[in-house]
Amino acid sequence: DNYGHMQVYNGLMKINEKREIVPDLAESYEVTPDGMEYTFHLKQSVKFHNGEELKASDVVFSGQRAQESPYTSADWASVESIEAVDDYTVKIHMKSASMAFLETLAGSFAFIVNEKAVTEYGDQYGMSVEATVGTGPYILKEWKPGELAVYEANPDYFDGEADIKKLRFKAISDTNTAVIDYYMNTVPPVSMESLSNNEDLNVVSFPSQNFTYAIINCETGIFTDVKMRQALAYAVDREKMLVLGGEGLGTIVNCSAGPDYTALPDMGSWYEYNPEKARELIQEAGLEGASVTIKTYSTGSYPMLATSMQQDLSNVGLNVEVLQMERNAFINDVLGEGQFEIGICGFSSSVADMDCMYLHLHSSCIGLTGNWSRYSSPEMDKILEDARAETDAEARKELYRQAMDLYREEVCELPFYYATDARAFTKDVTTDYANNSIDRIYPFRWVD
Repeated sequence: DNYGHMQVYNGLMKINEKREIVPDLAESYEVTPDGMEYTFHLKQSVKFHNGEELKASDVVFSGQRAQESPYTSADWASVESIEAVDDYTVKIHMKSASMAFLETLAGSFAFIVNEKAVTEYGDQYGMSVEATVGTGPYILKEWKPGELAVYEANPDYFDGEADIKKLRFKAISDTNTAVIDYYMNTVPPVSMESLSNNEDLNVVSFPSQNFTYAIINCETGIFTDVKMRQALAYAVDREKMLVLGGEGLGTIVNCSAGPDYTALPDMGSWYEYNPEKARELIQEAGLEGASVTIKTYSTGSYPMLATSMQQDLSNVGLNVEVLQMERNAFINDVLGEGQFEIGICGFSSSVADMDCMYLHLHSSCIGLTGNWSRYSSPEMDKILEDARAETDAEARKELYRQAMDLYREEVCELPFYYATDARAFTKDVTTDYANNSIDRIYPFRWVD
């Protein structure tokens, strides 16, 4: 999963402890004034775990692979082409400027893989220890999917060998016993106070990039009627959702973006909780008593959120059923195939930028890429394309304000909250990182 990838791989760029985007595999880079061409000069003598030297051809291969994948293609939608100028120089030519592109290159959707290894292992790449090959500070040595992963420090790491020499990641179902040296997941809110008072532990909190929300099928079924989507917005008590899902720790939001995202205009207003208004809209649509199924994962807080929404919608005149699904079935049937009416799920953004709305709402992203509500609007497409390319900060904010206004009018999806994230780790280790990069273990060091 992503926690493991962060130990094994690098990107051209990275986010440092000050939340600055700085070179990683790149030694340096230049961007043309119009933002239409990026030139990256690679660090030399960087070795993959299989002994192969990092070359520009690996970067080109990785970028083209990301462009073709339905999971990552939207992050690369502004890229026209990638070329290797020589063994250590890469040029990326853009279709349009993208203010979030450098941050994209610092995320896991832009990690660099070894062309030789991926070609050799094919669809089995990344499915075993020997078929997992990065440039990162740790090398995967043992892996039992869903149970255990063991990593050892890469002695040839280009940035210097890690201070912590061995990592043992173990899946633990009981969160009350989960903290050994580091709890690599969001600390459950119910445990925050007790862990914070534990003199042997450090607990750090930071805004997450994890969005909890309801997707609404805008393509087929009764919610193609915008009145019905607006009825949902009036009917659901989002304060209750935050209490149930995040135990009150988080921020209720009025669009797909987090409260601290770059280029965010004023968050604006949302529909007040008003069951009577919801009932009126359902009656106007002639759908009082209509049967609706809410689909969701069978894990975490999602079943509770679905049950809460079921109660809210039943109160305004709908006949509501909840269907809990195994995760892979939900991803395939709901997110991929659009076989749903309402779904409750989470989305982890690759950038802390308003550009995340592109994945949620652009018509080119319908399906697994991120537009899970299957919303399509030429007006929204144009706004998001213009905003992605706009270089003036205030003009960019104004475009996203327009996108948020349309989002509210159309109720493209039903936003709930961004949770507060937290990690707990033993005081035997320390790190300067207290943000979303904290799950990379390389910056941790033992306390003398």
